[in-house]
Amino acid sequence: MLVCLFWGVAIFVTLCETRKLHYAVLTLFMVVATLLYWGHSIYFFHDAPLIPLSDTVYTFCNLAVYPMFLCYIISLTTNGKKIISAFVRWLLPSFICTVLVGVTYAGMSDEELSEFTDSYLYMASLDNFQGMPFVMAKLHILRRLVFIVQMPFVVVSGLRHIRRFNKLVDSLYADTEHKSLYSIHVVLYLFLAISLLSIVCNILGRKVLVTSTWILTVPSIMFSALLYGFGYIGHLQAFSFADIQNDIEGTGEQESVADMKDVEADDNILNIDHKDVNVETNTGSRPSELRQRIERVMKDDKLFLTPNLKLVDLVKKLGTNRSYIYNAINREMGTSFSEYVNSLRVEYACEVLQHDPSIPIQKLSVQSGFSSDVSFYRNFKLFKGGSPKDYIKTRGSL
Repeated sequence: MLVCLFWGVAIFVTLCETRKLHYAVLTLFMVVATLLYWGHSIYFFHDAPLIPLSDTVYTFCNLAVYPMFLCYIISLTTNGKKIISAFVRWLLPSFICTVLVGVTYAGMSDEELSEFTDSYLYMASLDNFQGMPFVMAKLHILRRLVFIVQMPFVVVSGLRHIRRFNKLVDSLYADTEHKSLYSIHVVLYLFLAISLLSIVCNILGRKVLVTSTWILTVPSIMFSALLYGFGYIGHLQAFSFADIQNDIEGTGEQESVADMKDVEADDNILNIDHKDVNVETNTGSRPSELRQRIERVMKDDKLFLTPNLKLVDLVKKLGTNRSYIYNAINREMGTSFSEYVNSLRVEYACEVLQHDPSIPIQKLSVQSGFSSDVSFYRNFKLFKGGSPKDYIKTRGSL
């Protein structure tokens, strides 16, 4: 609870500074998670007078926390207008279950409430249950089933959004550091692993954990570590789909980026129409000719050495449109814009190393157009299978 509260406050401060939608959604996620663990604390401290309120709040948070994580991913990877429908669609089950639980608690007498709390919440016994306590017990079982059913949908949909977004970033930017969602991708897999533990806990019920502080410590530490890591990663993830739109709009192009729900095939990423593939652009260039022009401006003019190079920079240089350039690079060359540019940068770095093996890596990284040493090392290893030192040793042995 304290971990979520800490990151909720920290991310809210960042939201006030940046006014970015995904920080708002992440703040809401942390608030919901804080309330979720507040509900846990009321239960484990046996604070009976607060059980009706805390259990109602817990019902909403228990069923909303994972869908809200998905809403956060959606706010990062799609047009901001889509987030409202995502909230309604994914949080509707939690609202319905919360209303049912709250109304049932309100309809209980003090005796029924005491019977339900003592017999079911802490003992998981349904013996001789009738009336409102029986209805409430069934609602709690329904809550567990809804939690289990929604998990695969959240994970699959989240992975699909992240994959599409990363593909879009690779197609528009040479430097993908701090833009791609690979860290969020890892967090989602961690969520999946922890979700299995959550499902087991939901099936067994909290009664198993209430019997021993030591048993309760294990999931507490795991969830706290995961949530702290997620809060840290989310706090650092400033880049989103909105930034892509701003970059495109800043060029004055009329062509817009495709809505993420349409990004299934390569061509759909940039609204490429198959029937237009062989039509001349406004400069009279066909795709095959355009490929030659791209290679010429990249290699002869060394455009690839431009720091933070974007696809739109190449568009302005050639006086054509994104769709044709995307088609020439991704379909004809069989690579992404990011891979193409960085492969040229690595080849350039190798040429420099052949003439000056003692050049400092940091200087070589900047000279080759990379945005950071980390990006330089990662791409060098990707295309050459080893580090610059390994490359120098190999060349020296020839």
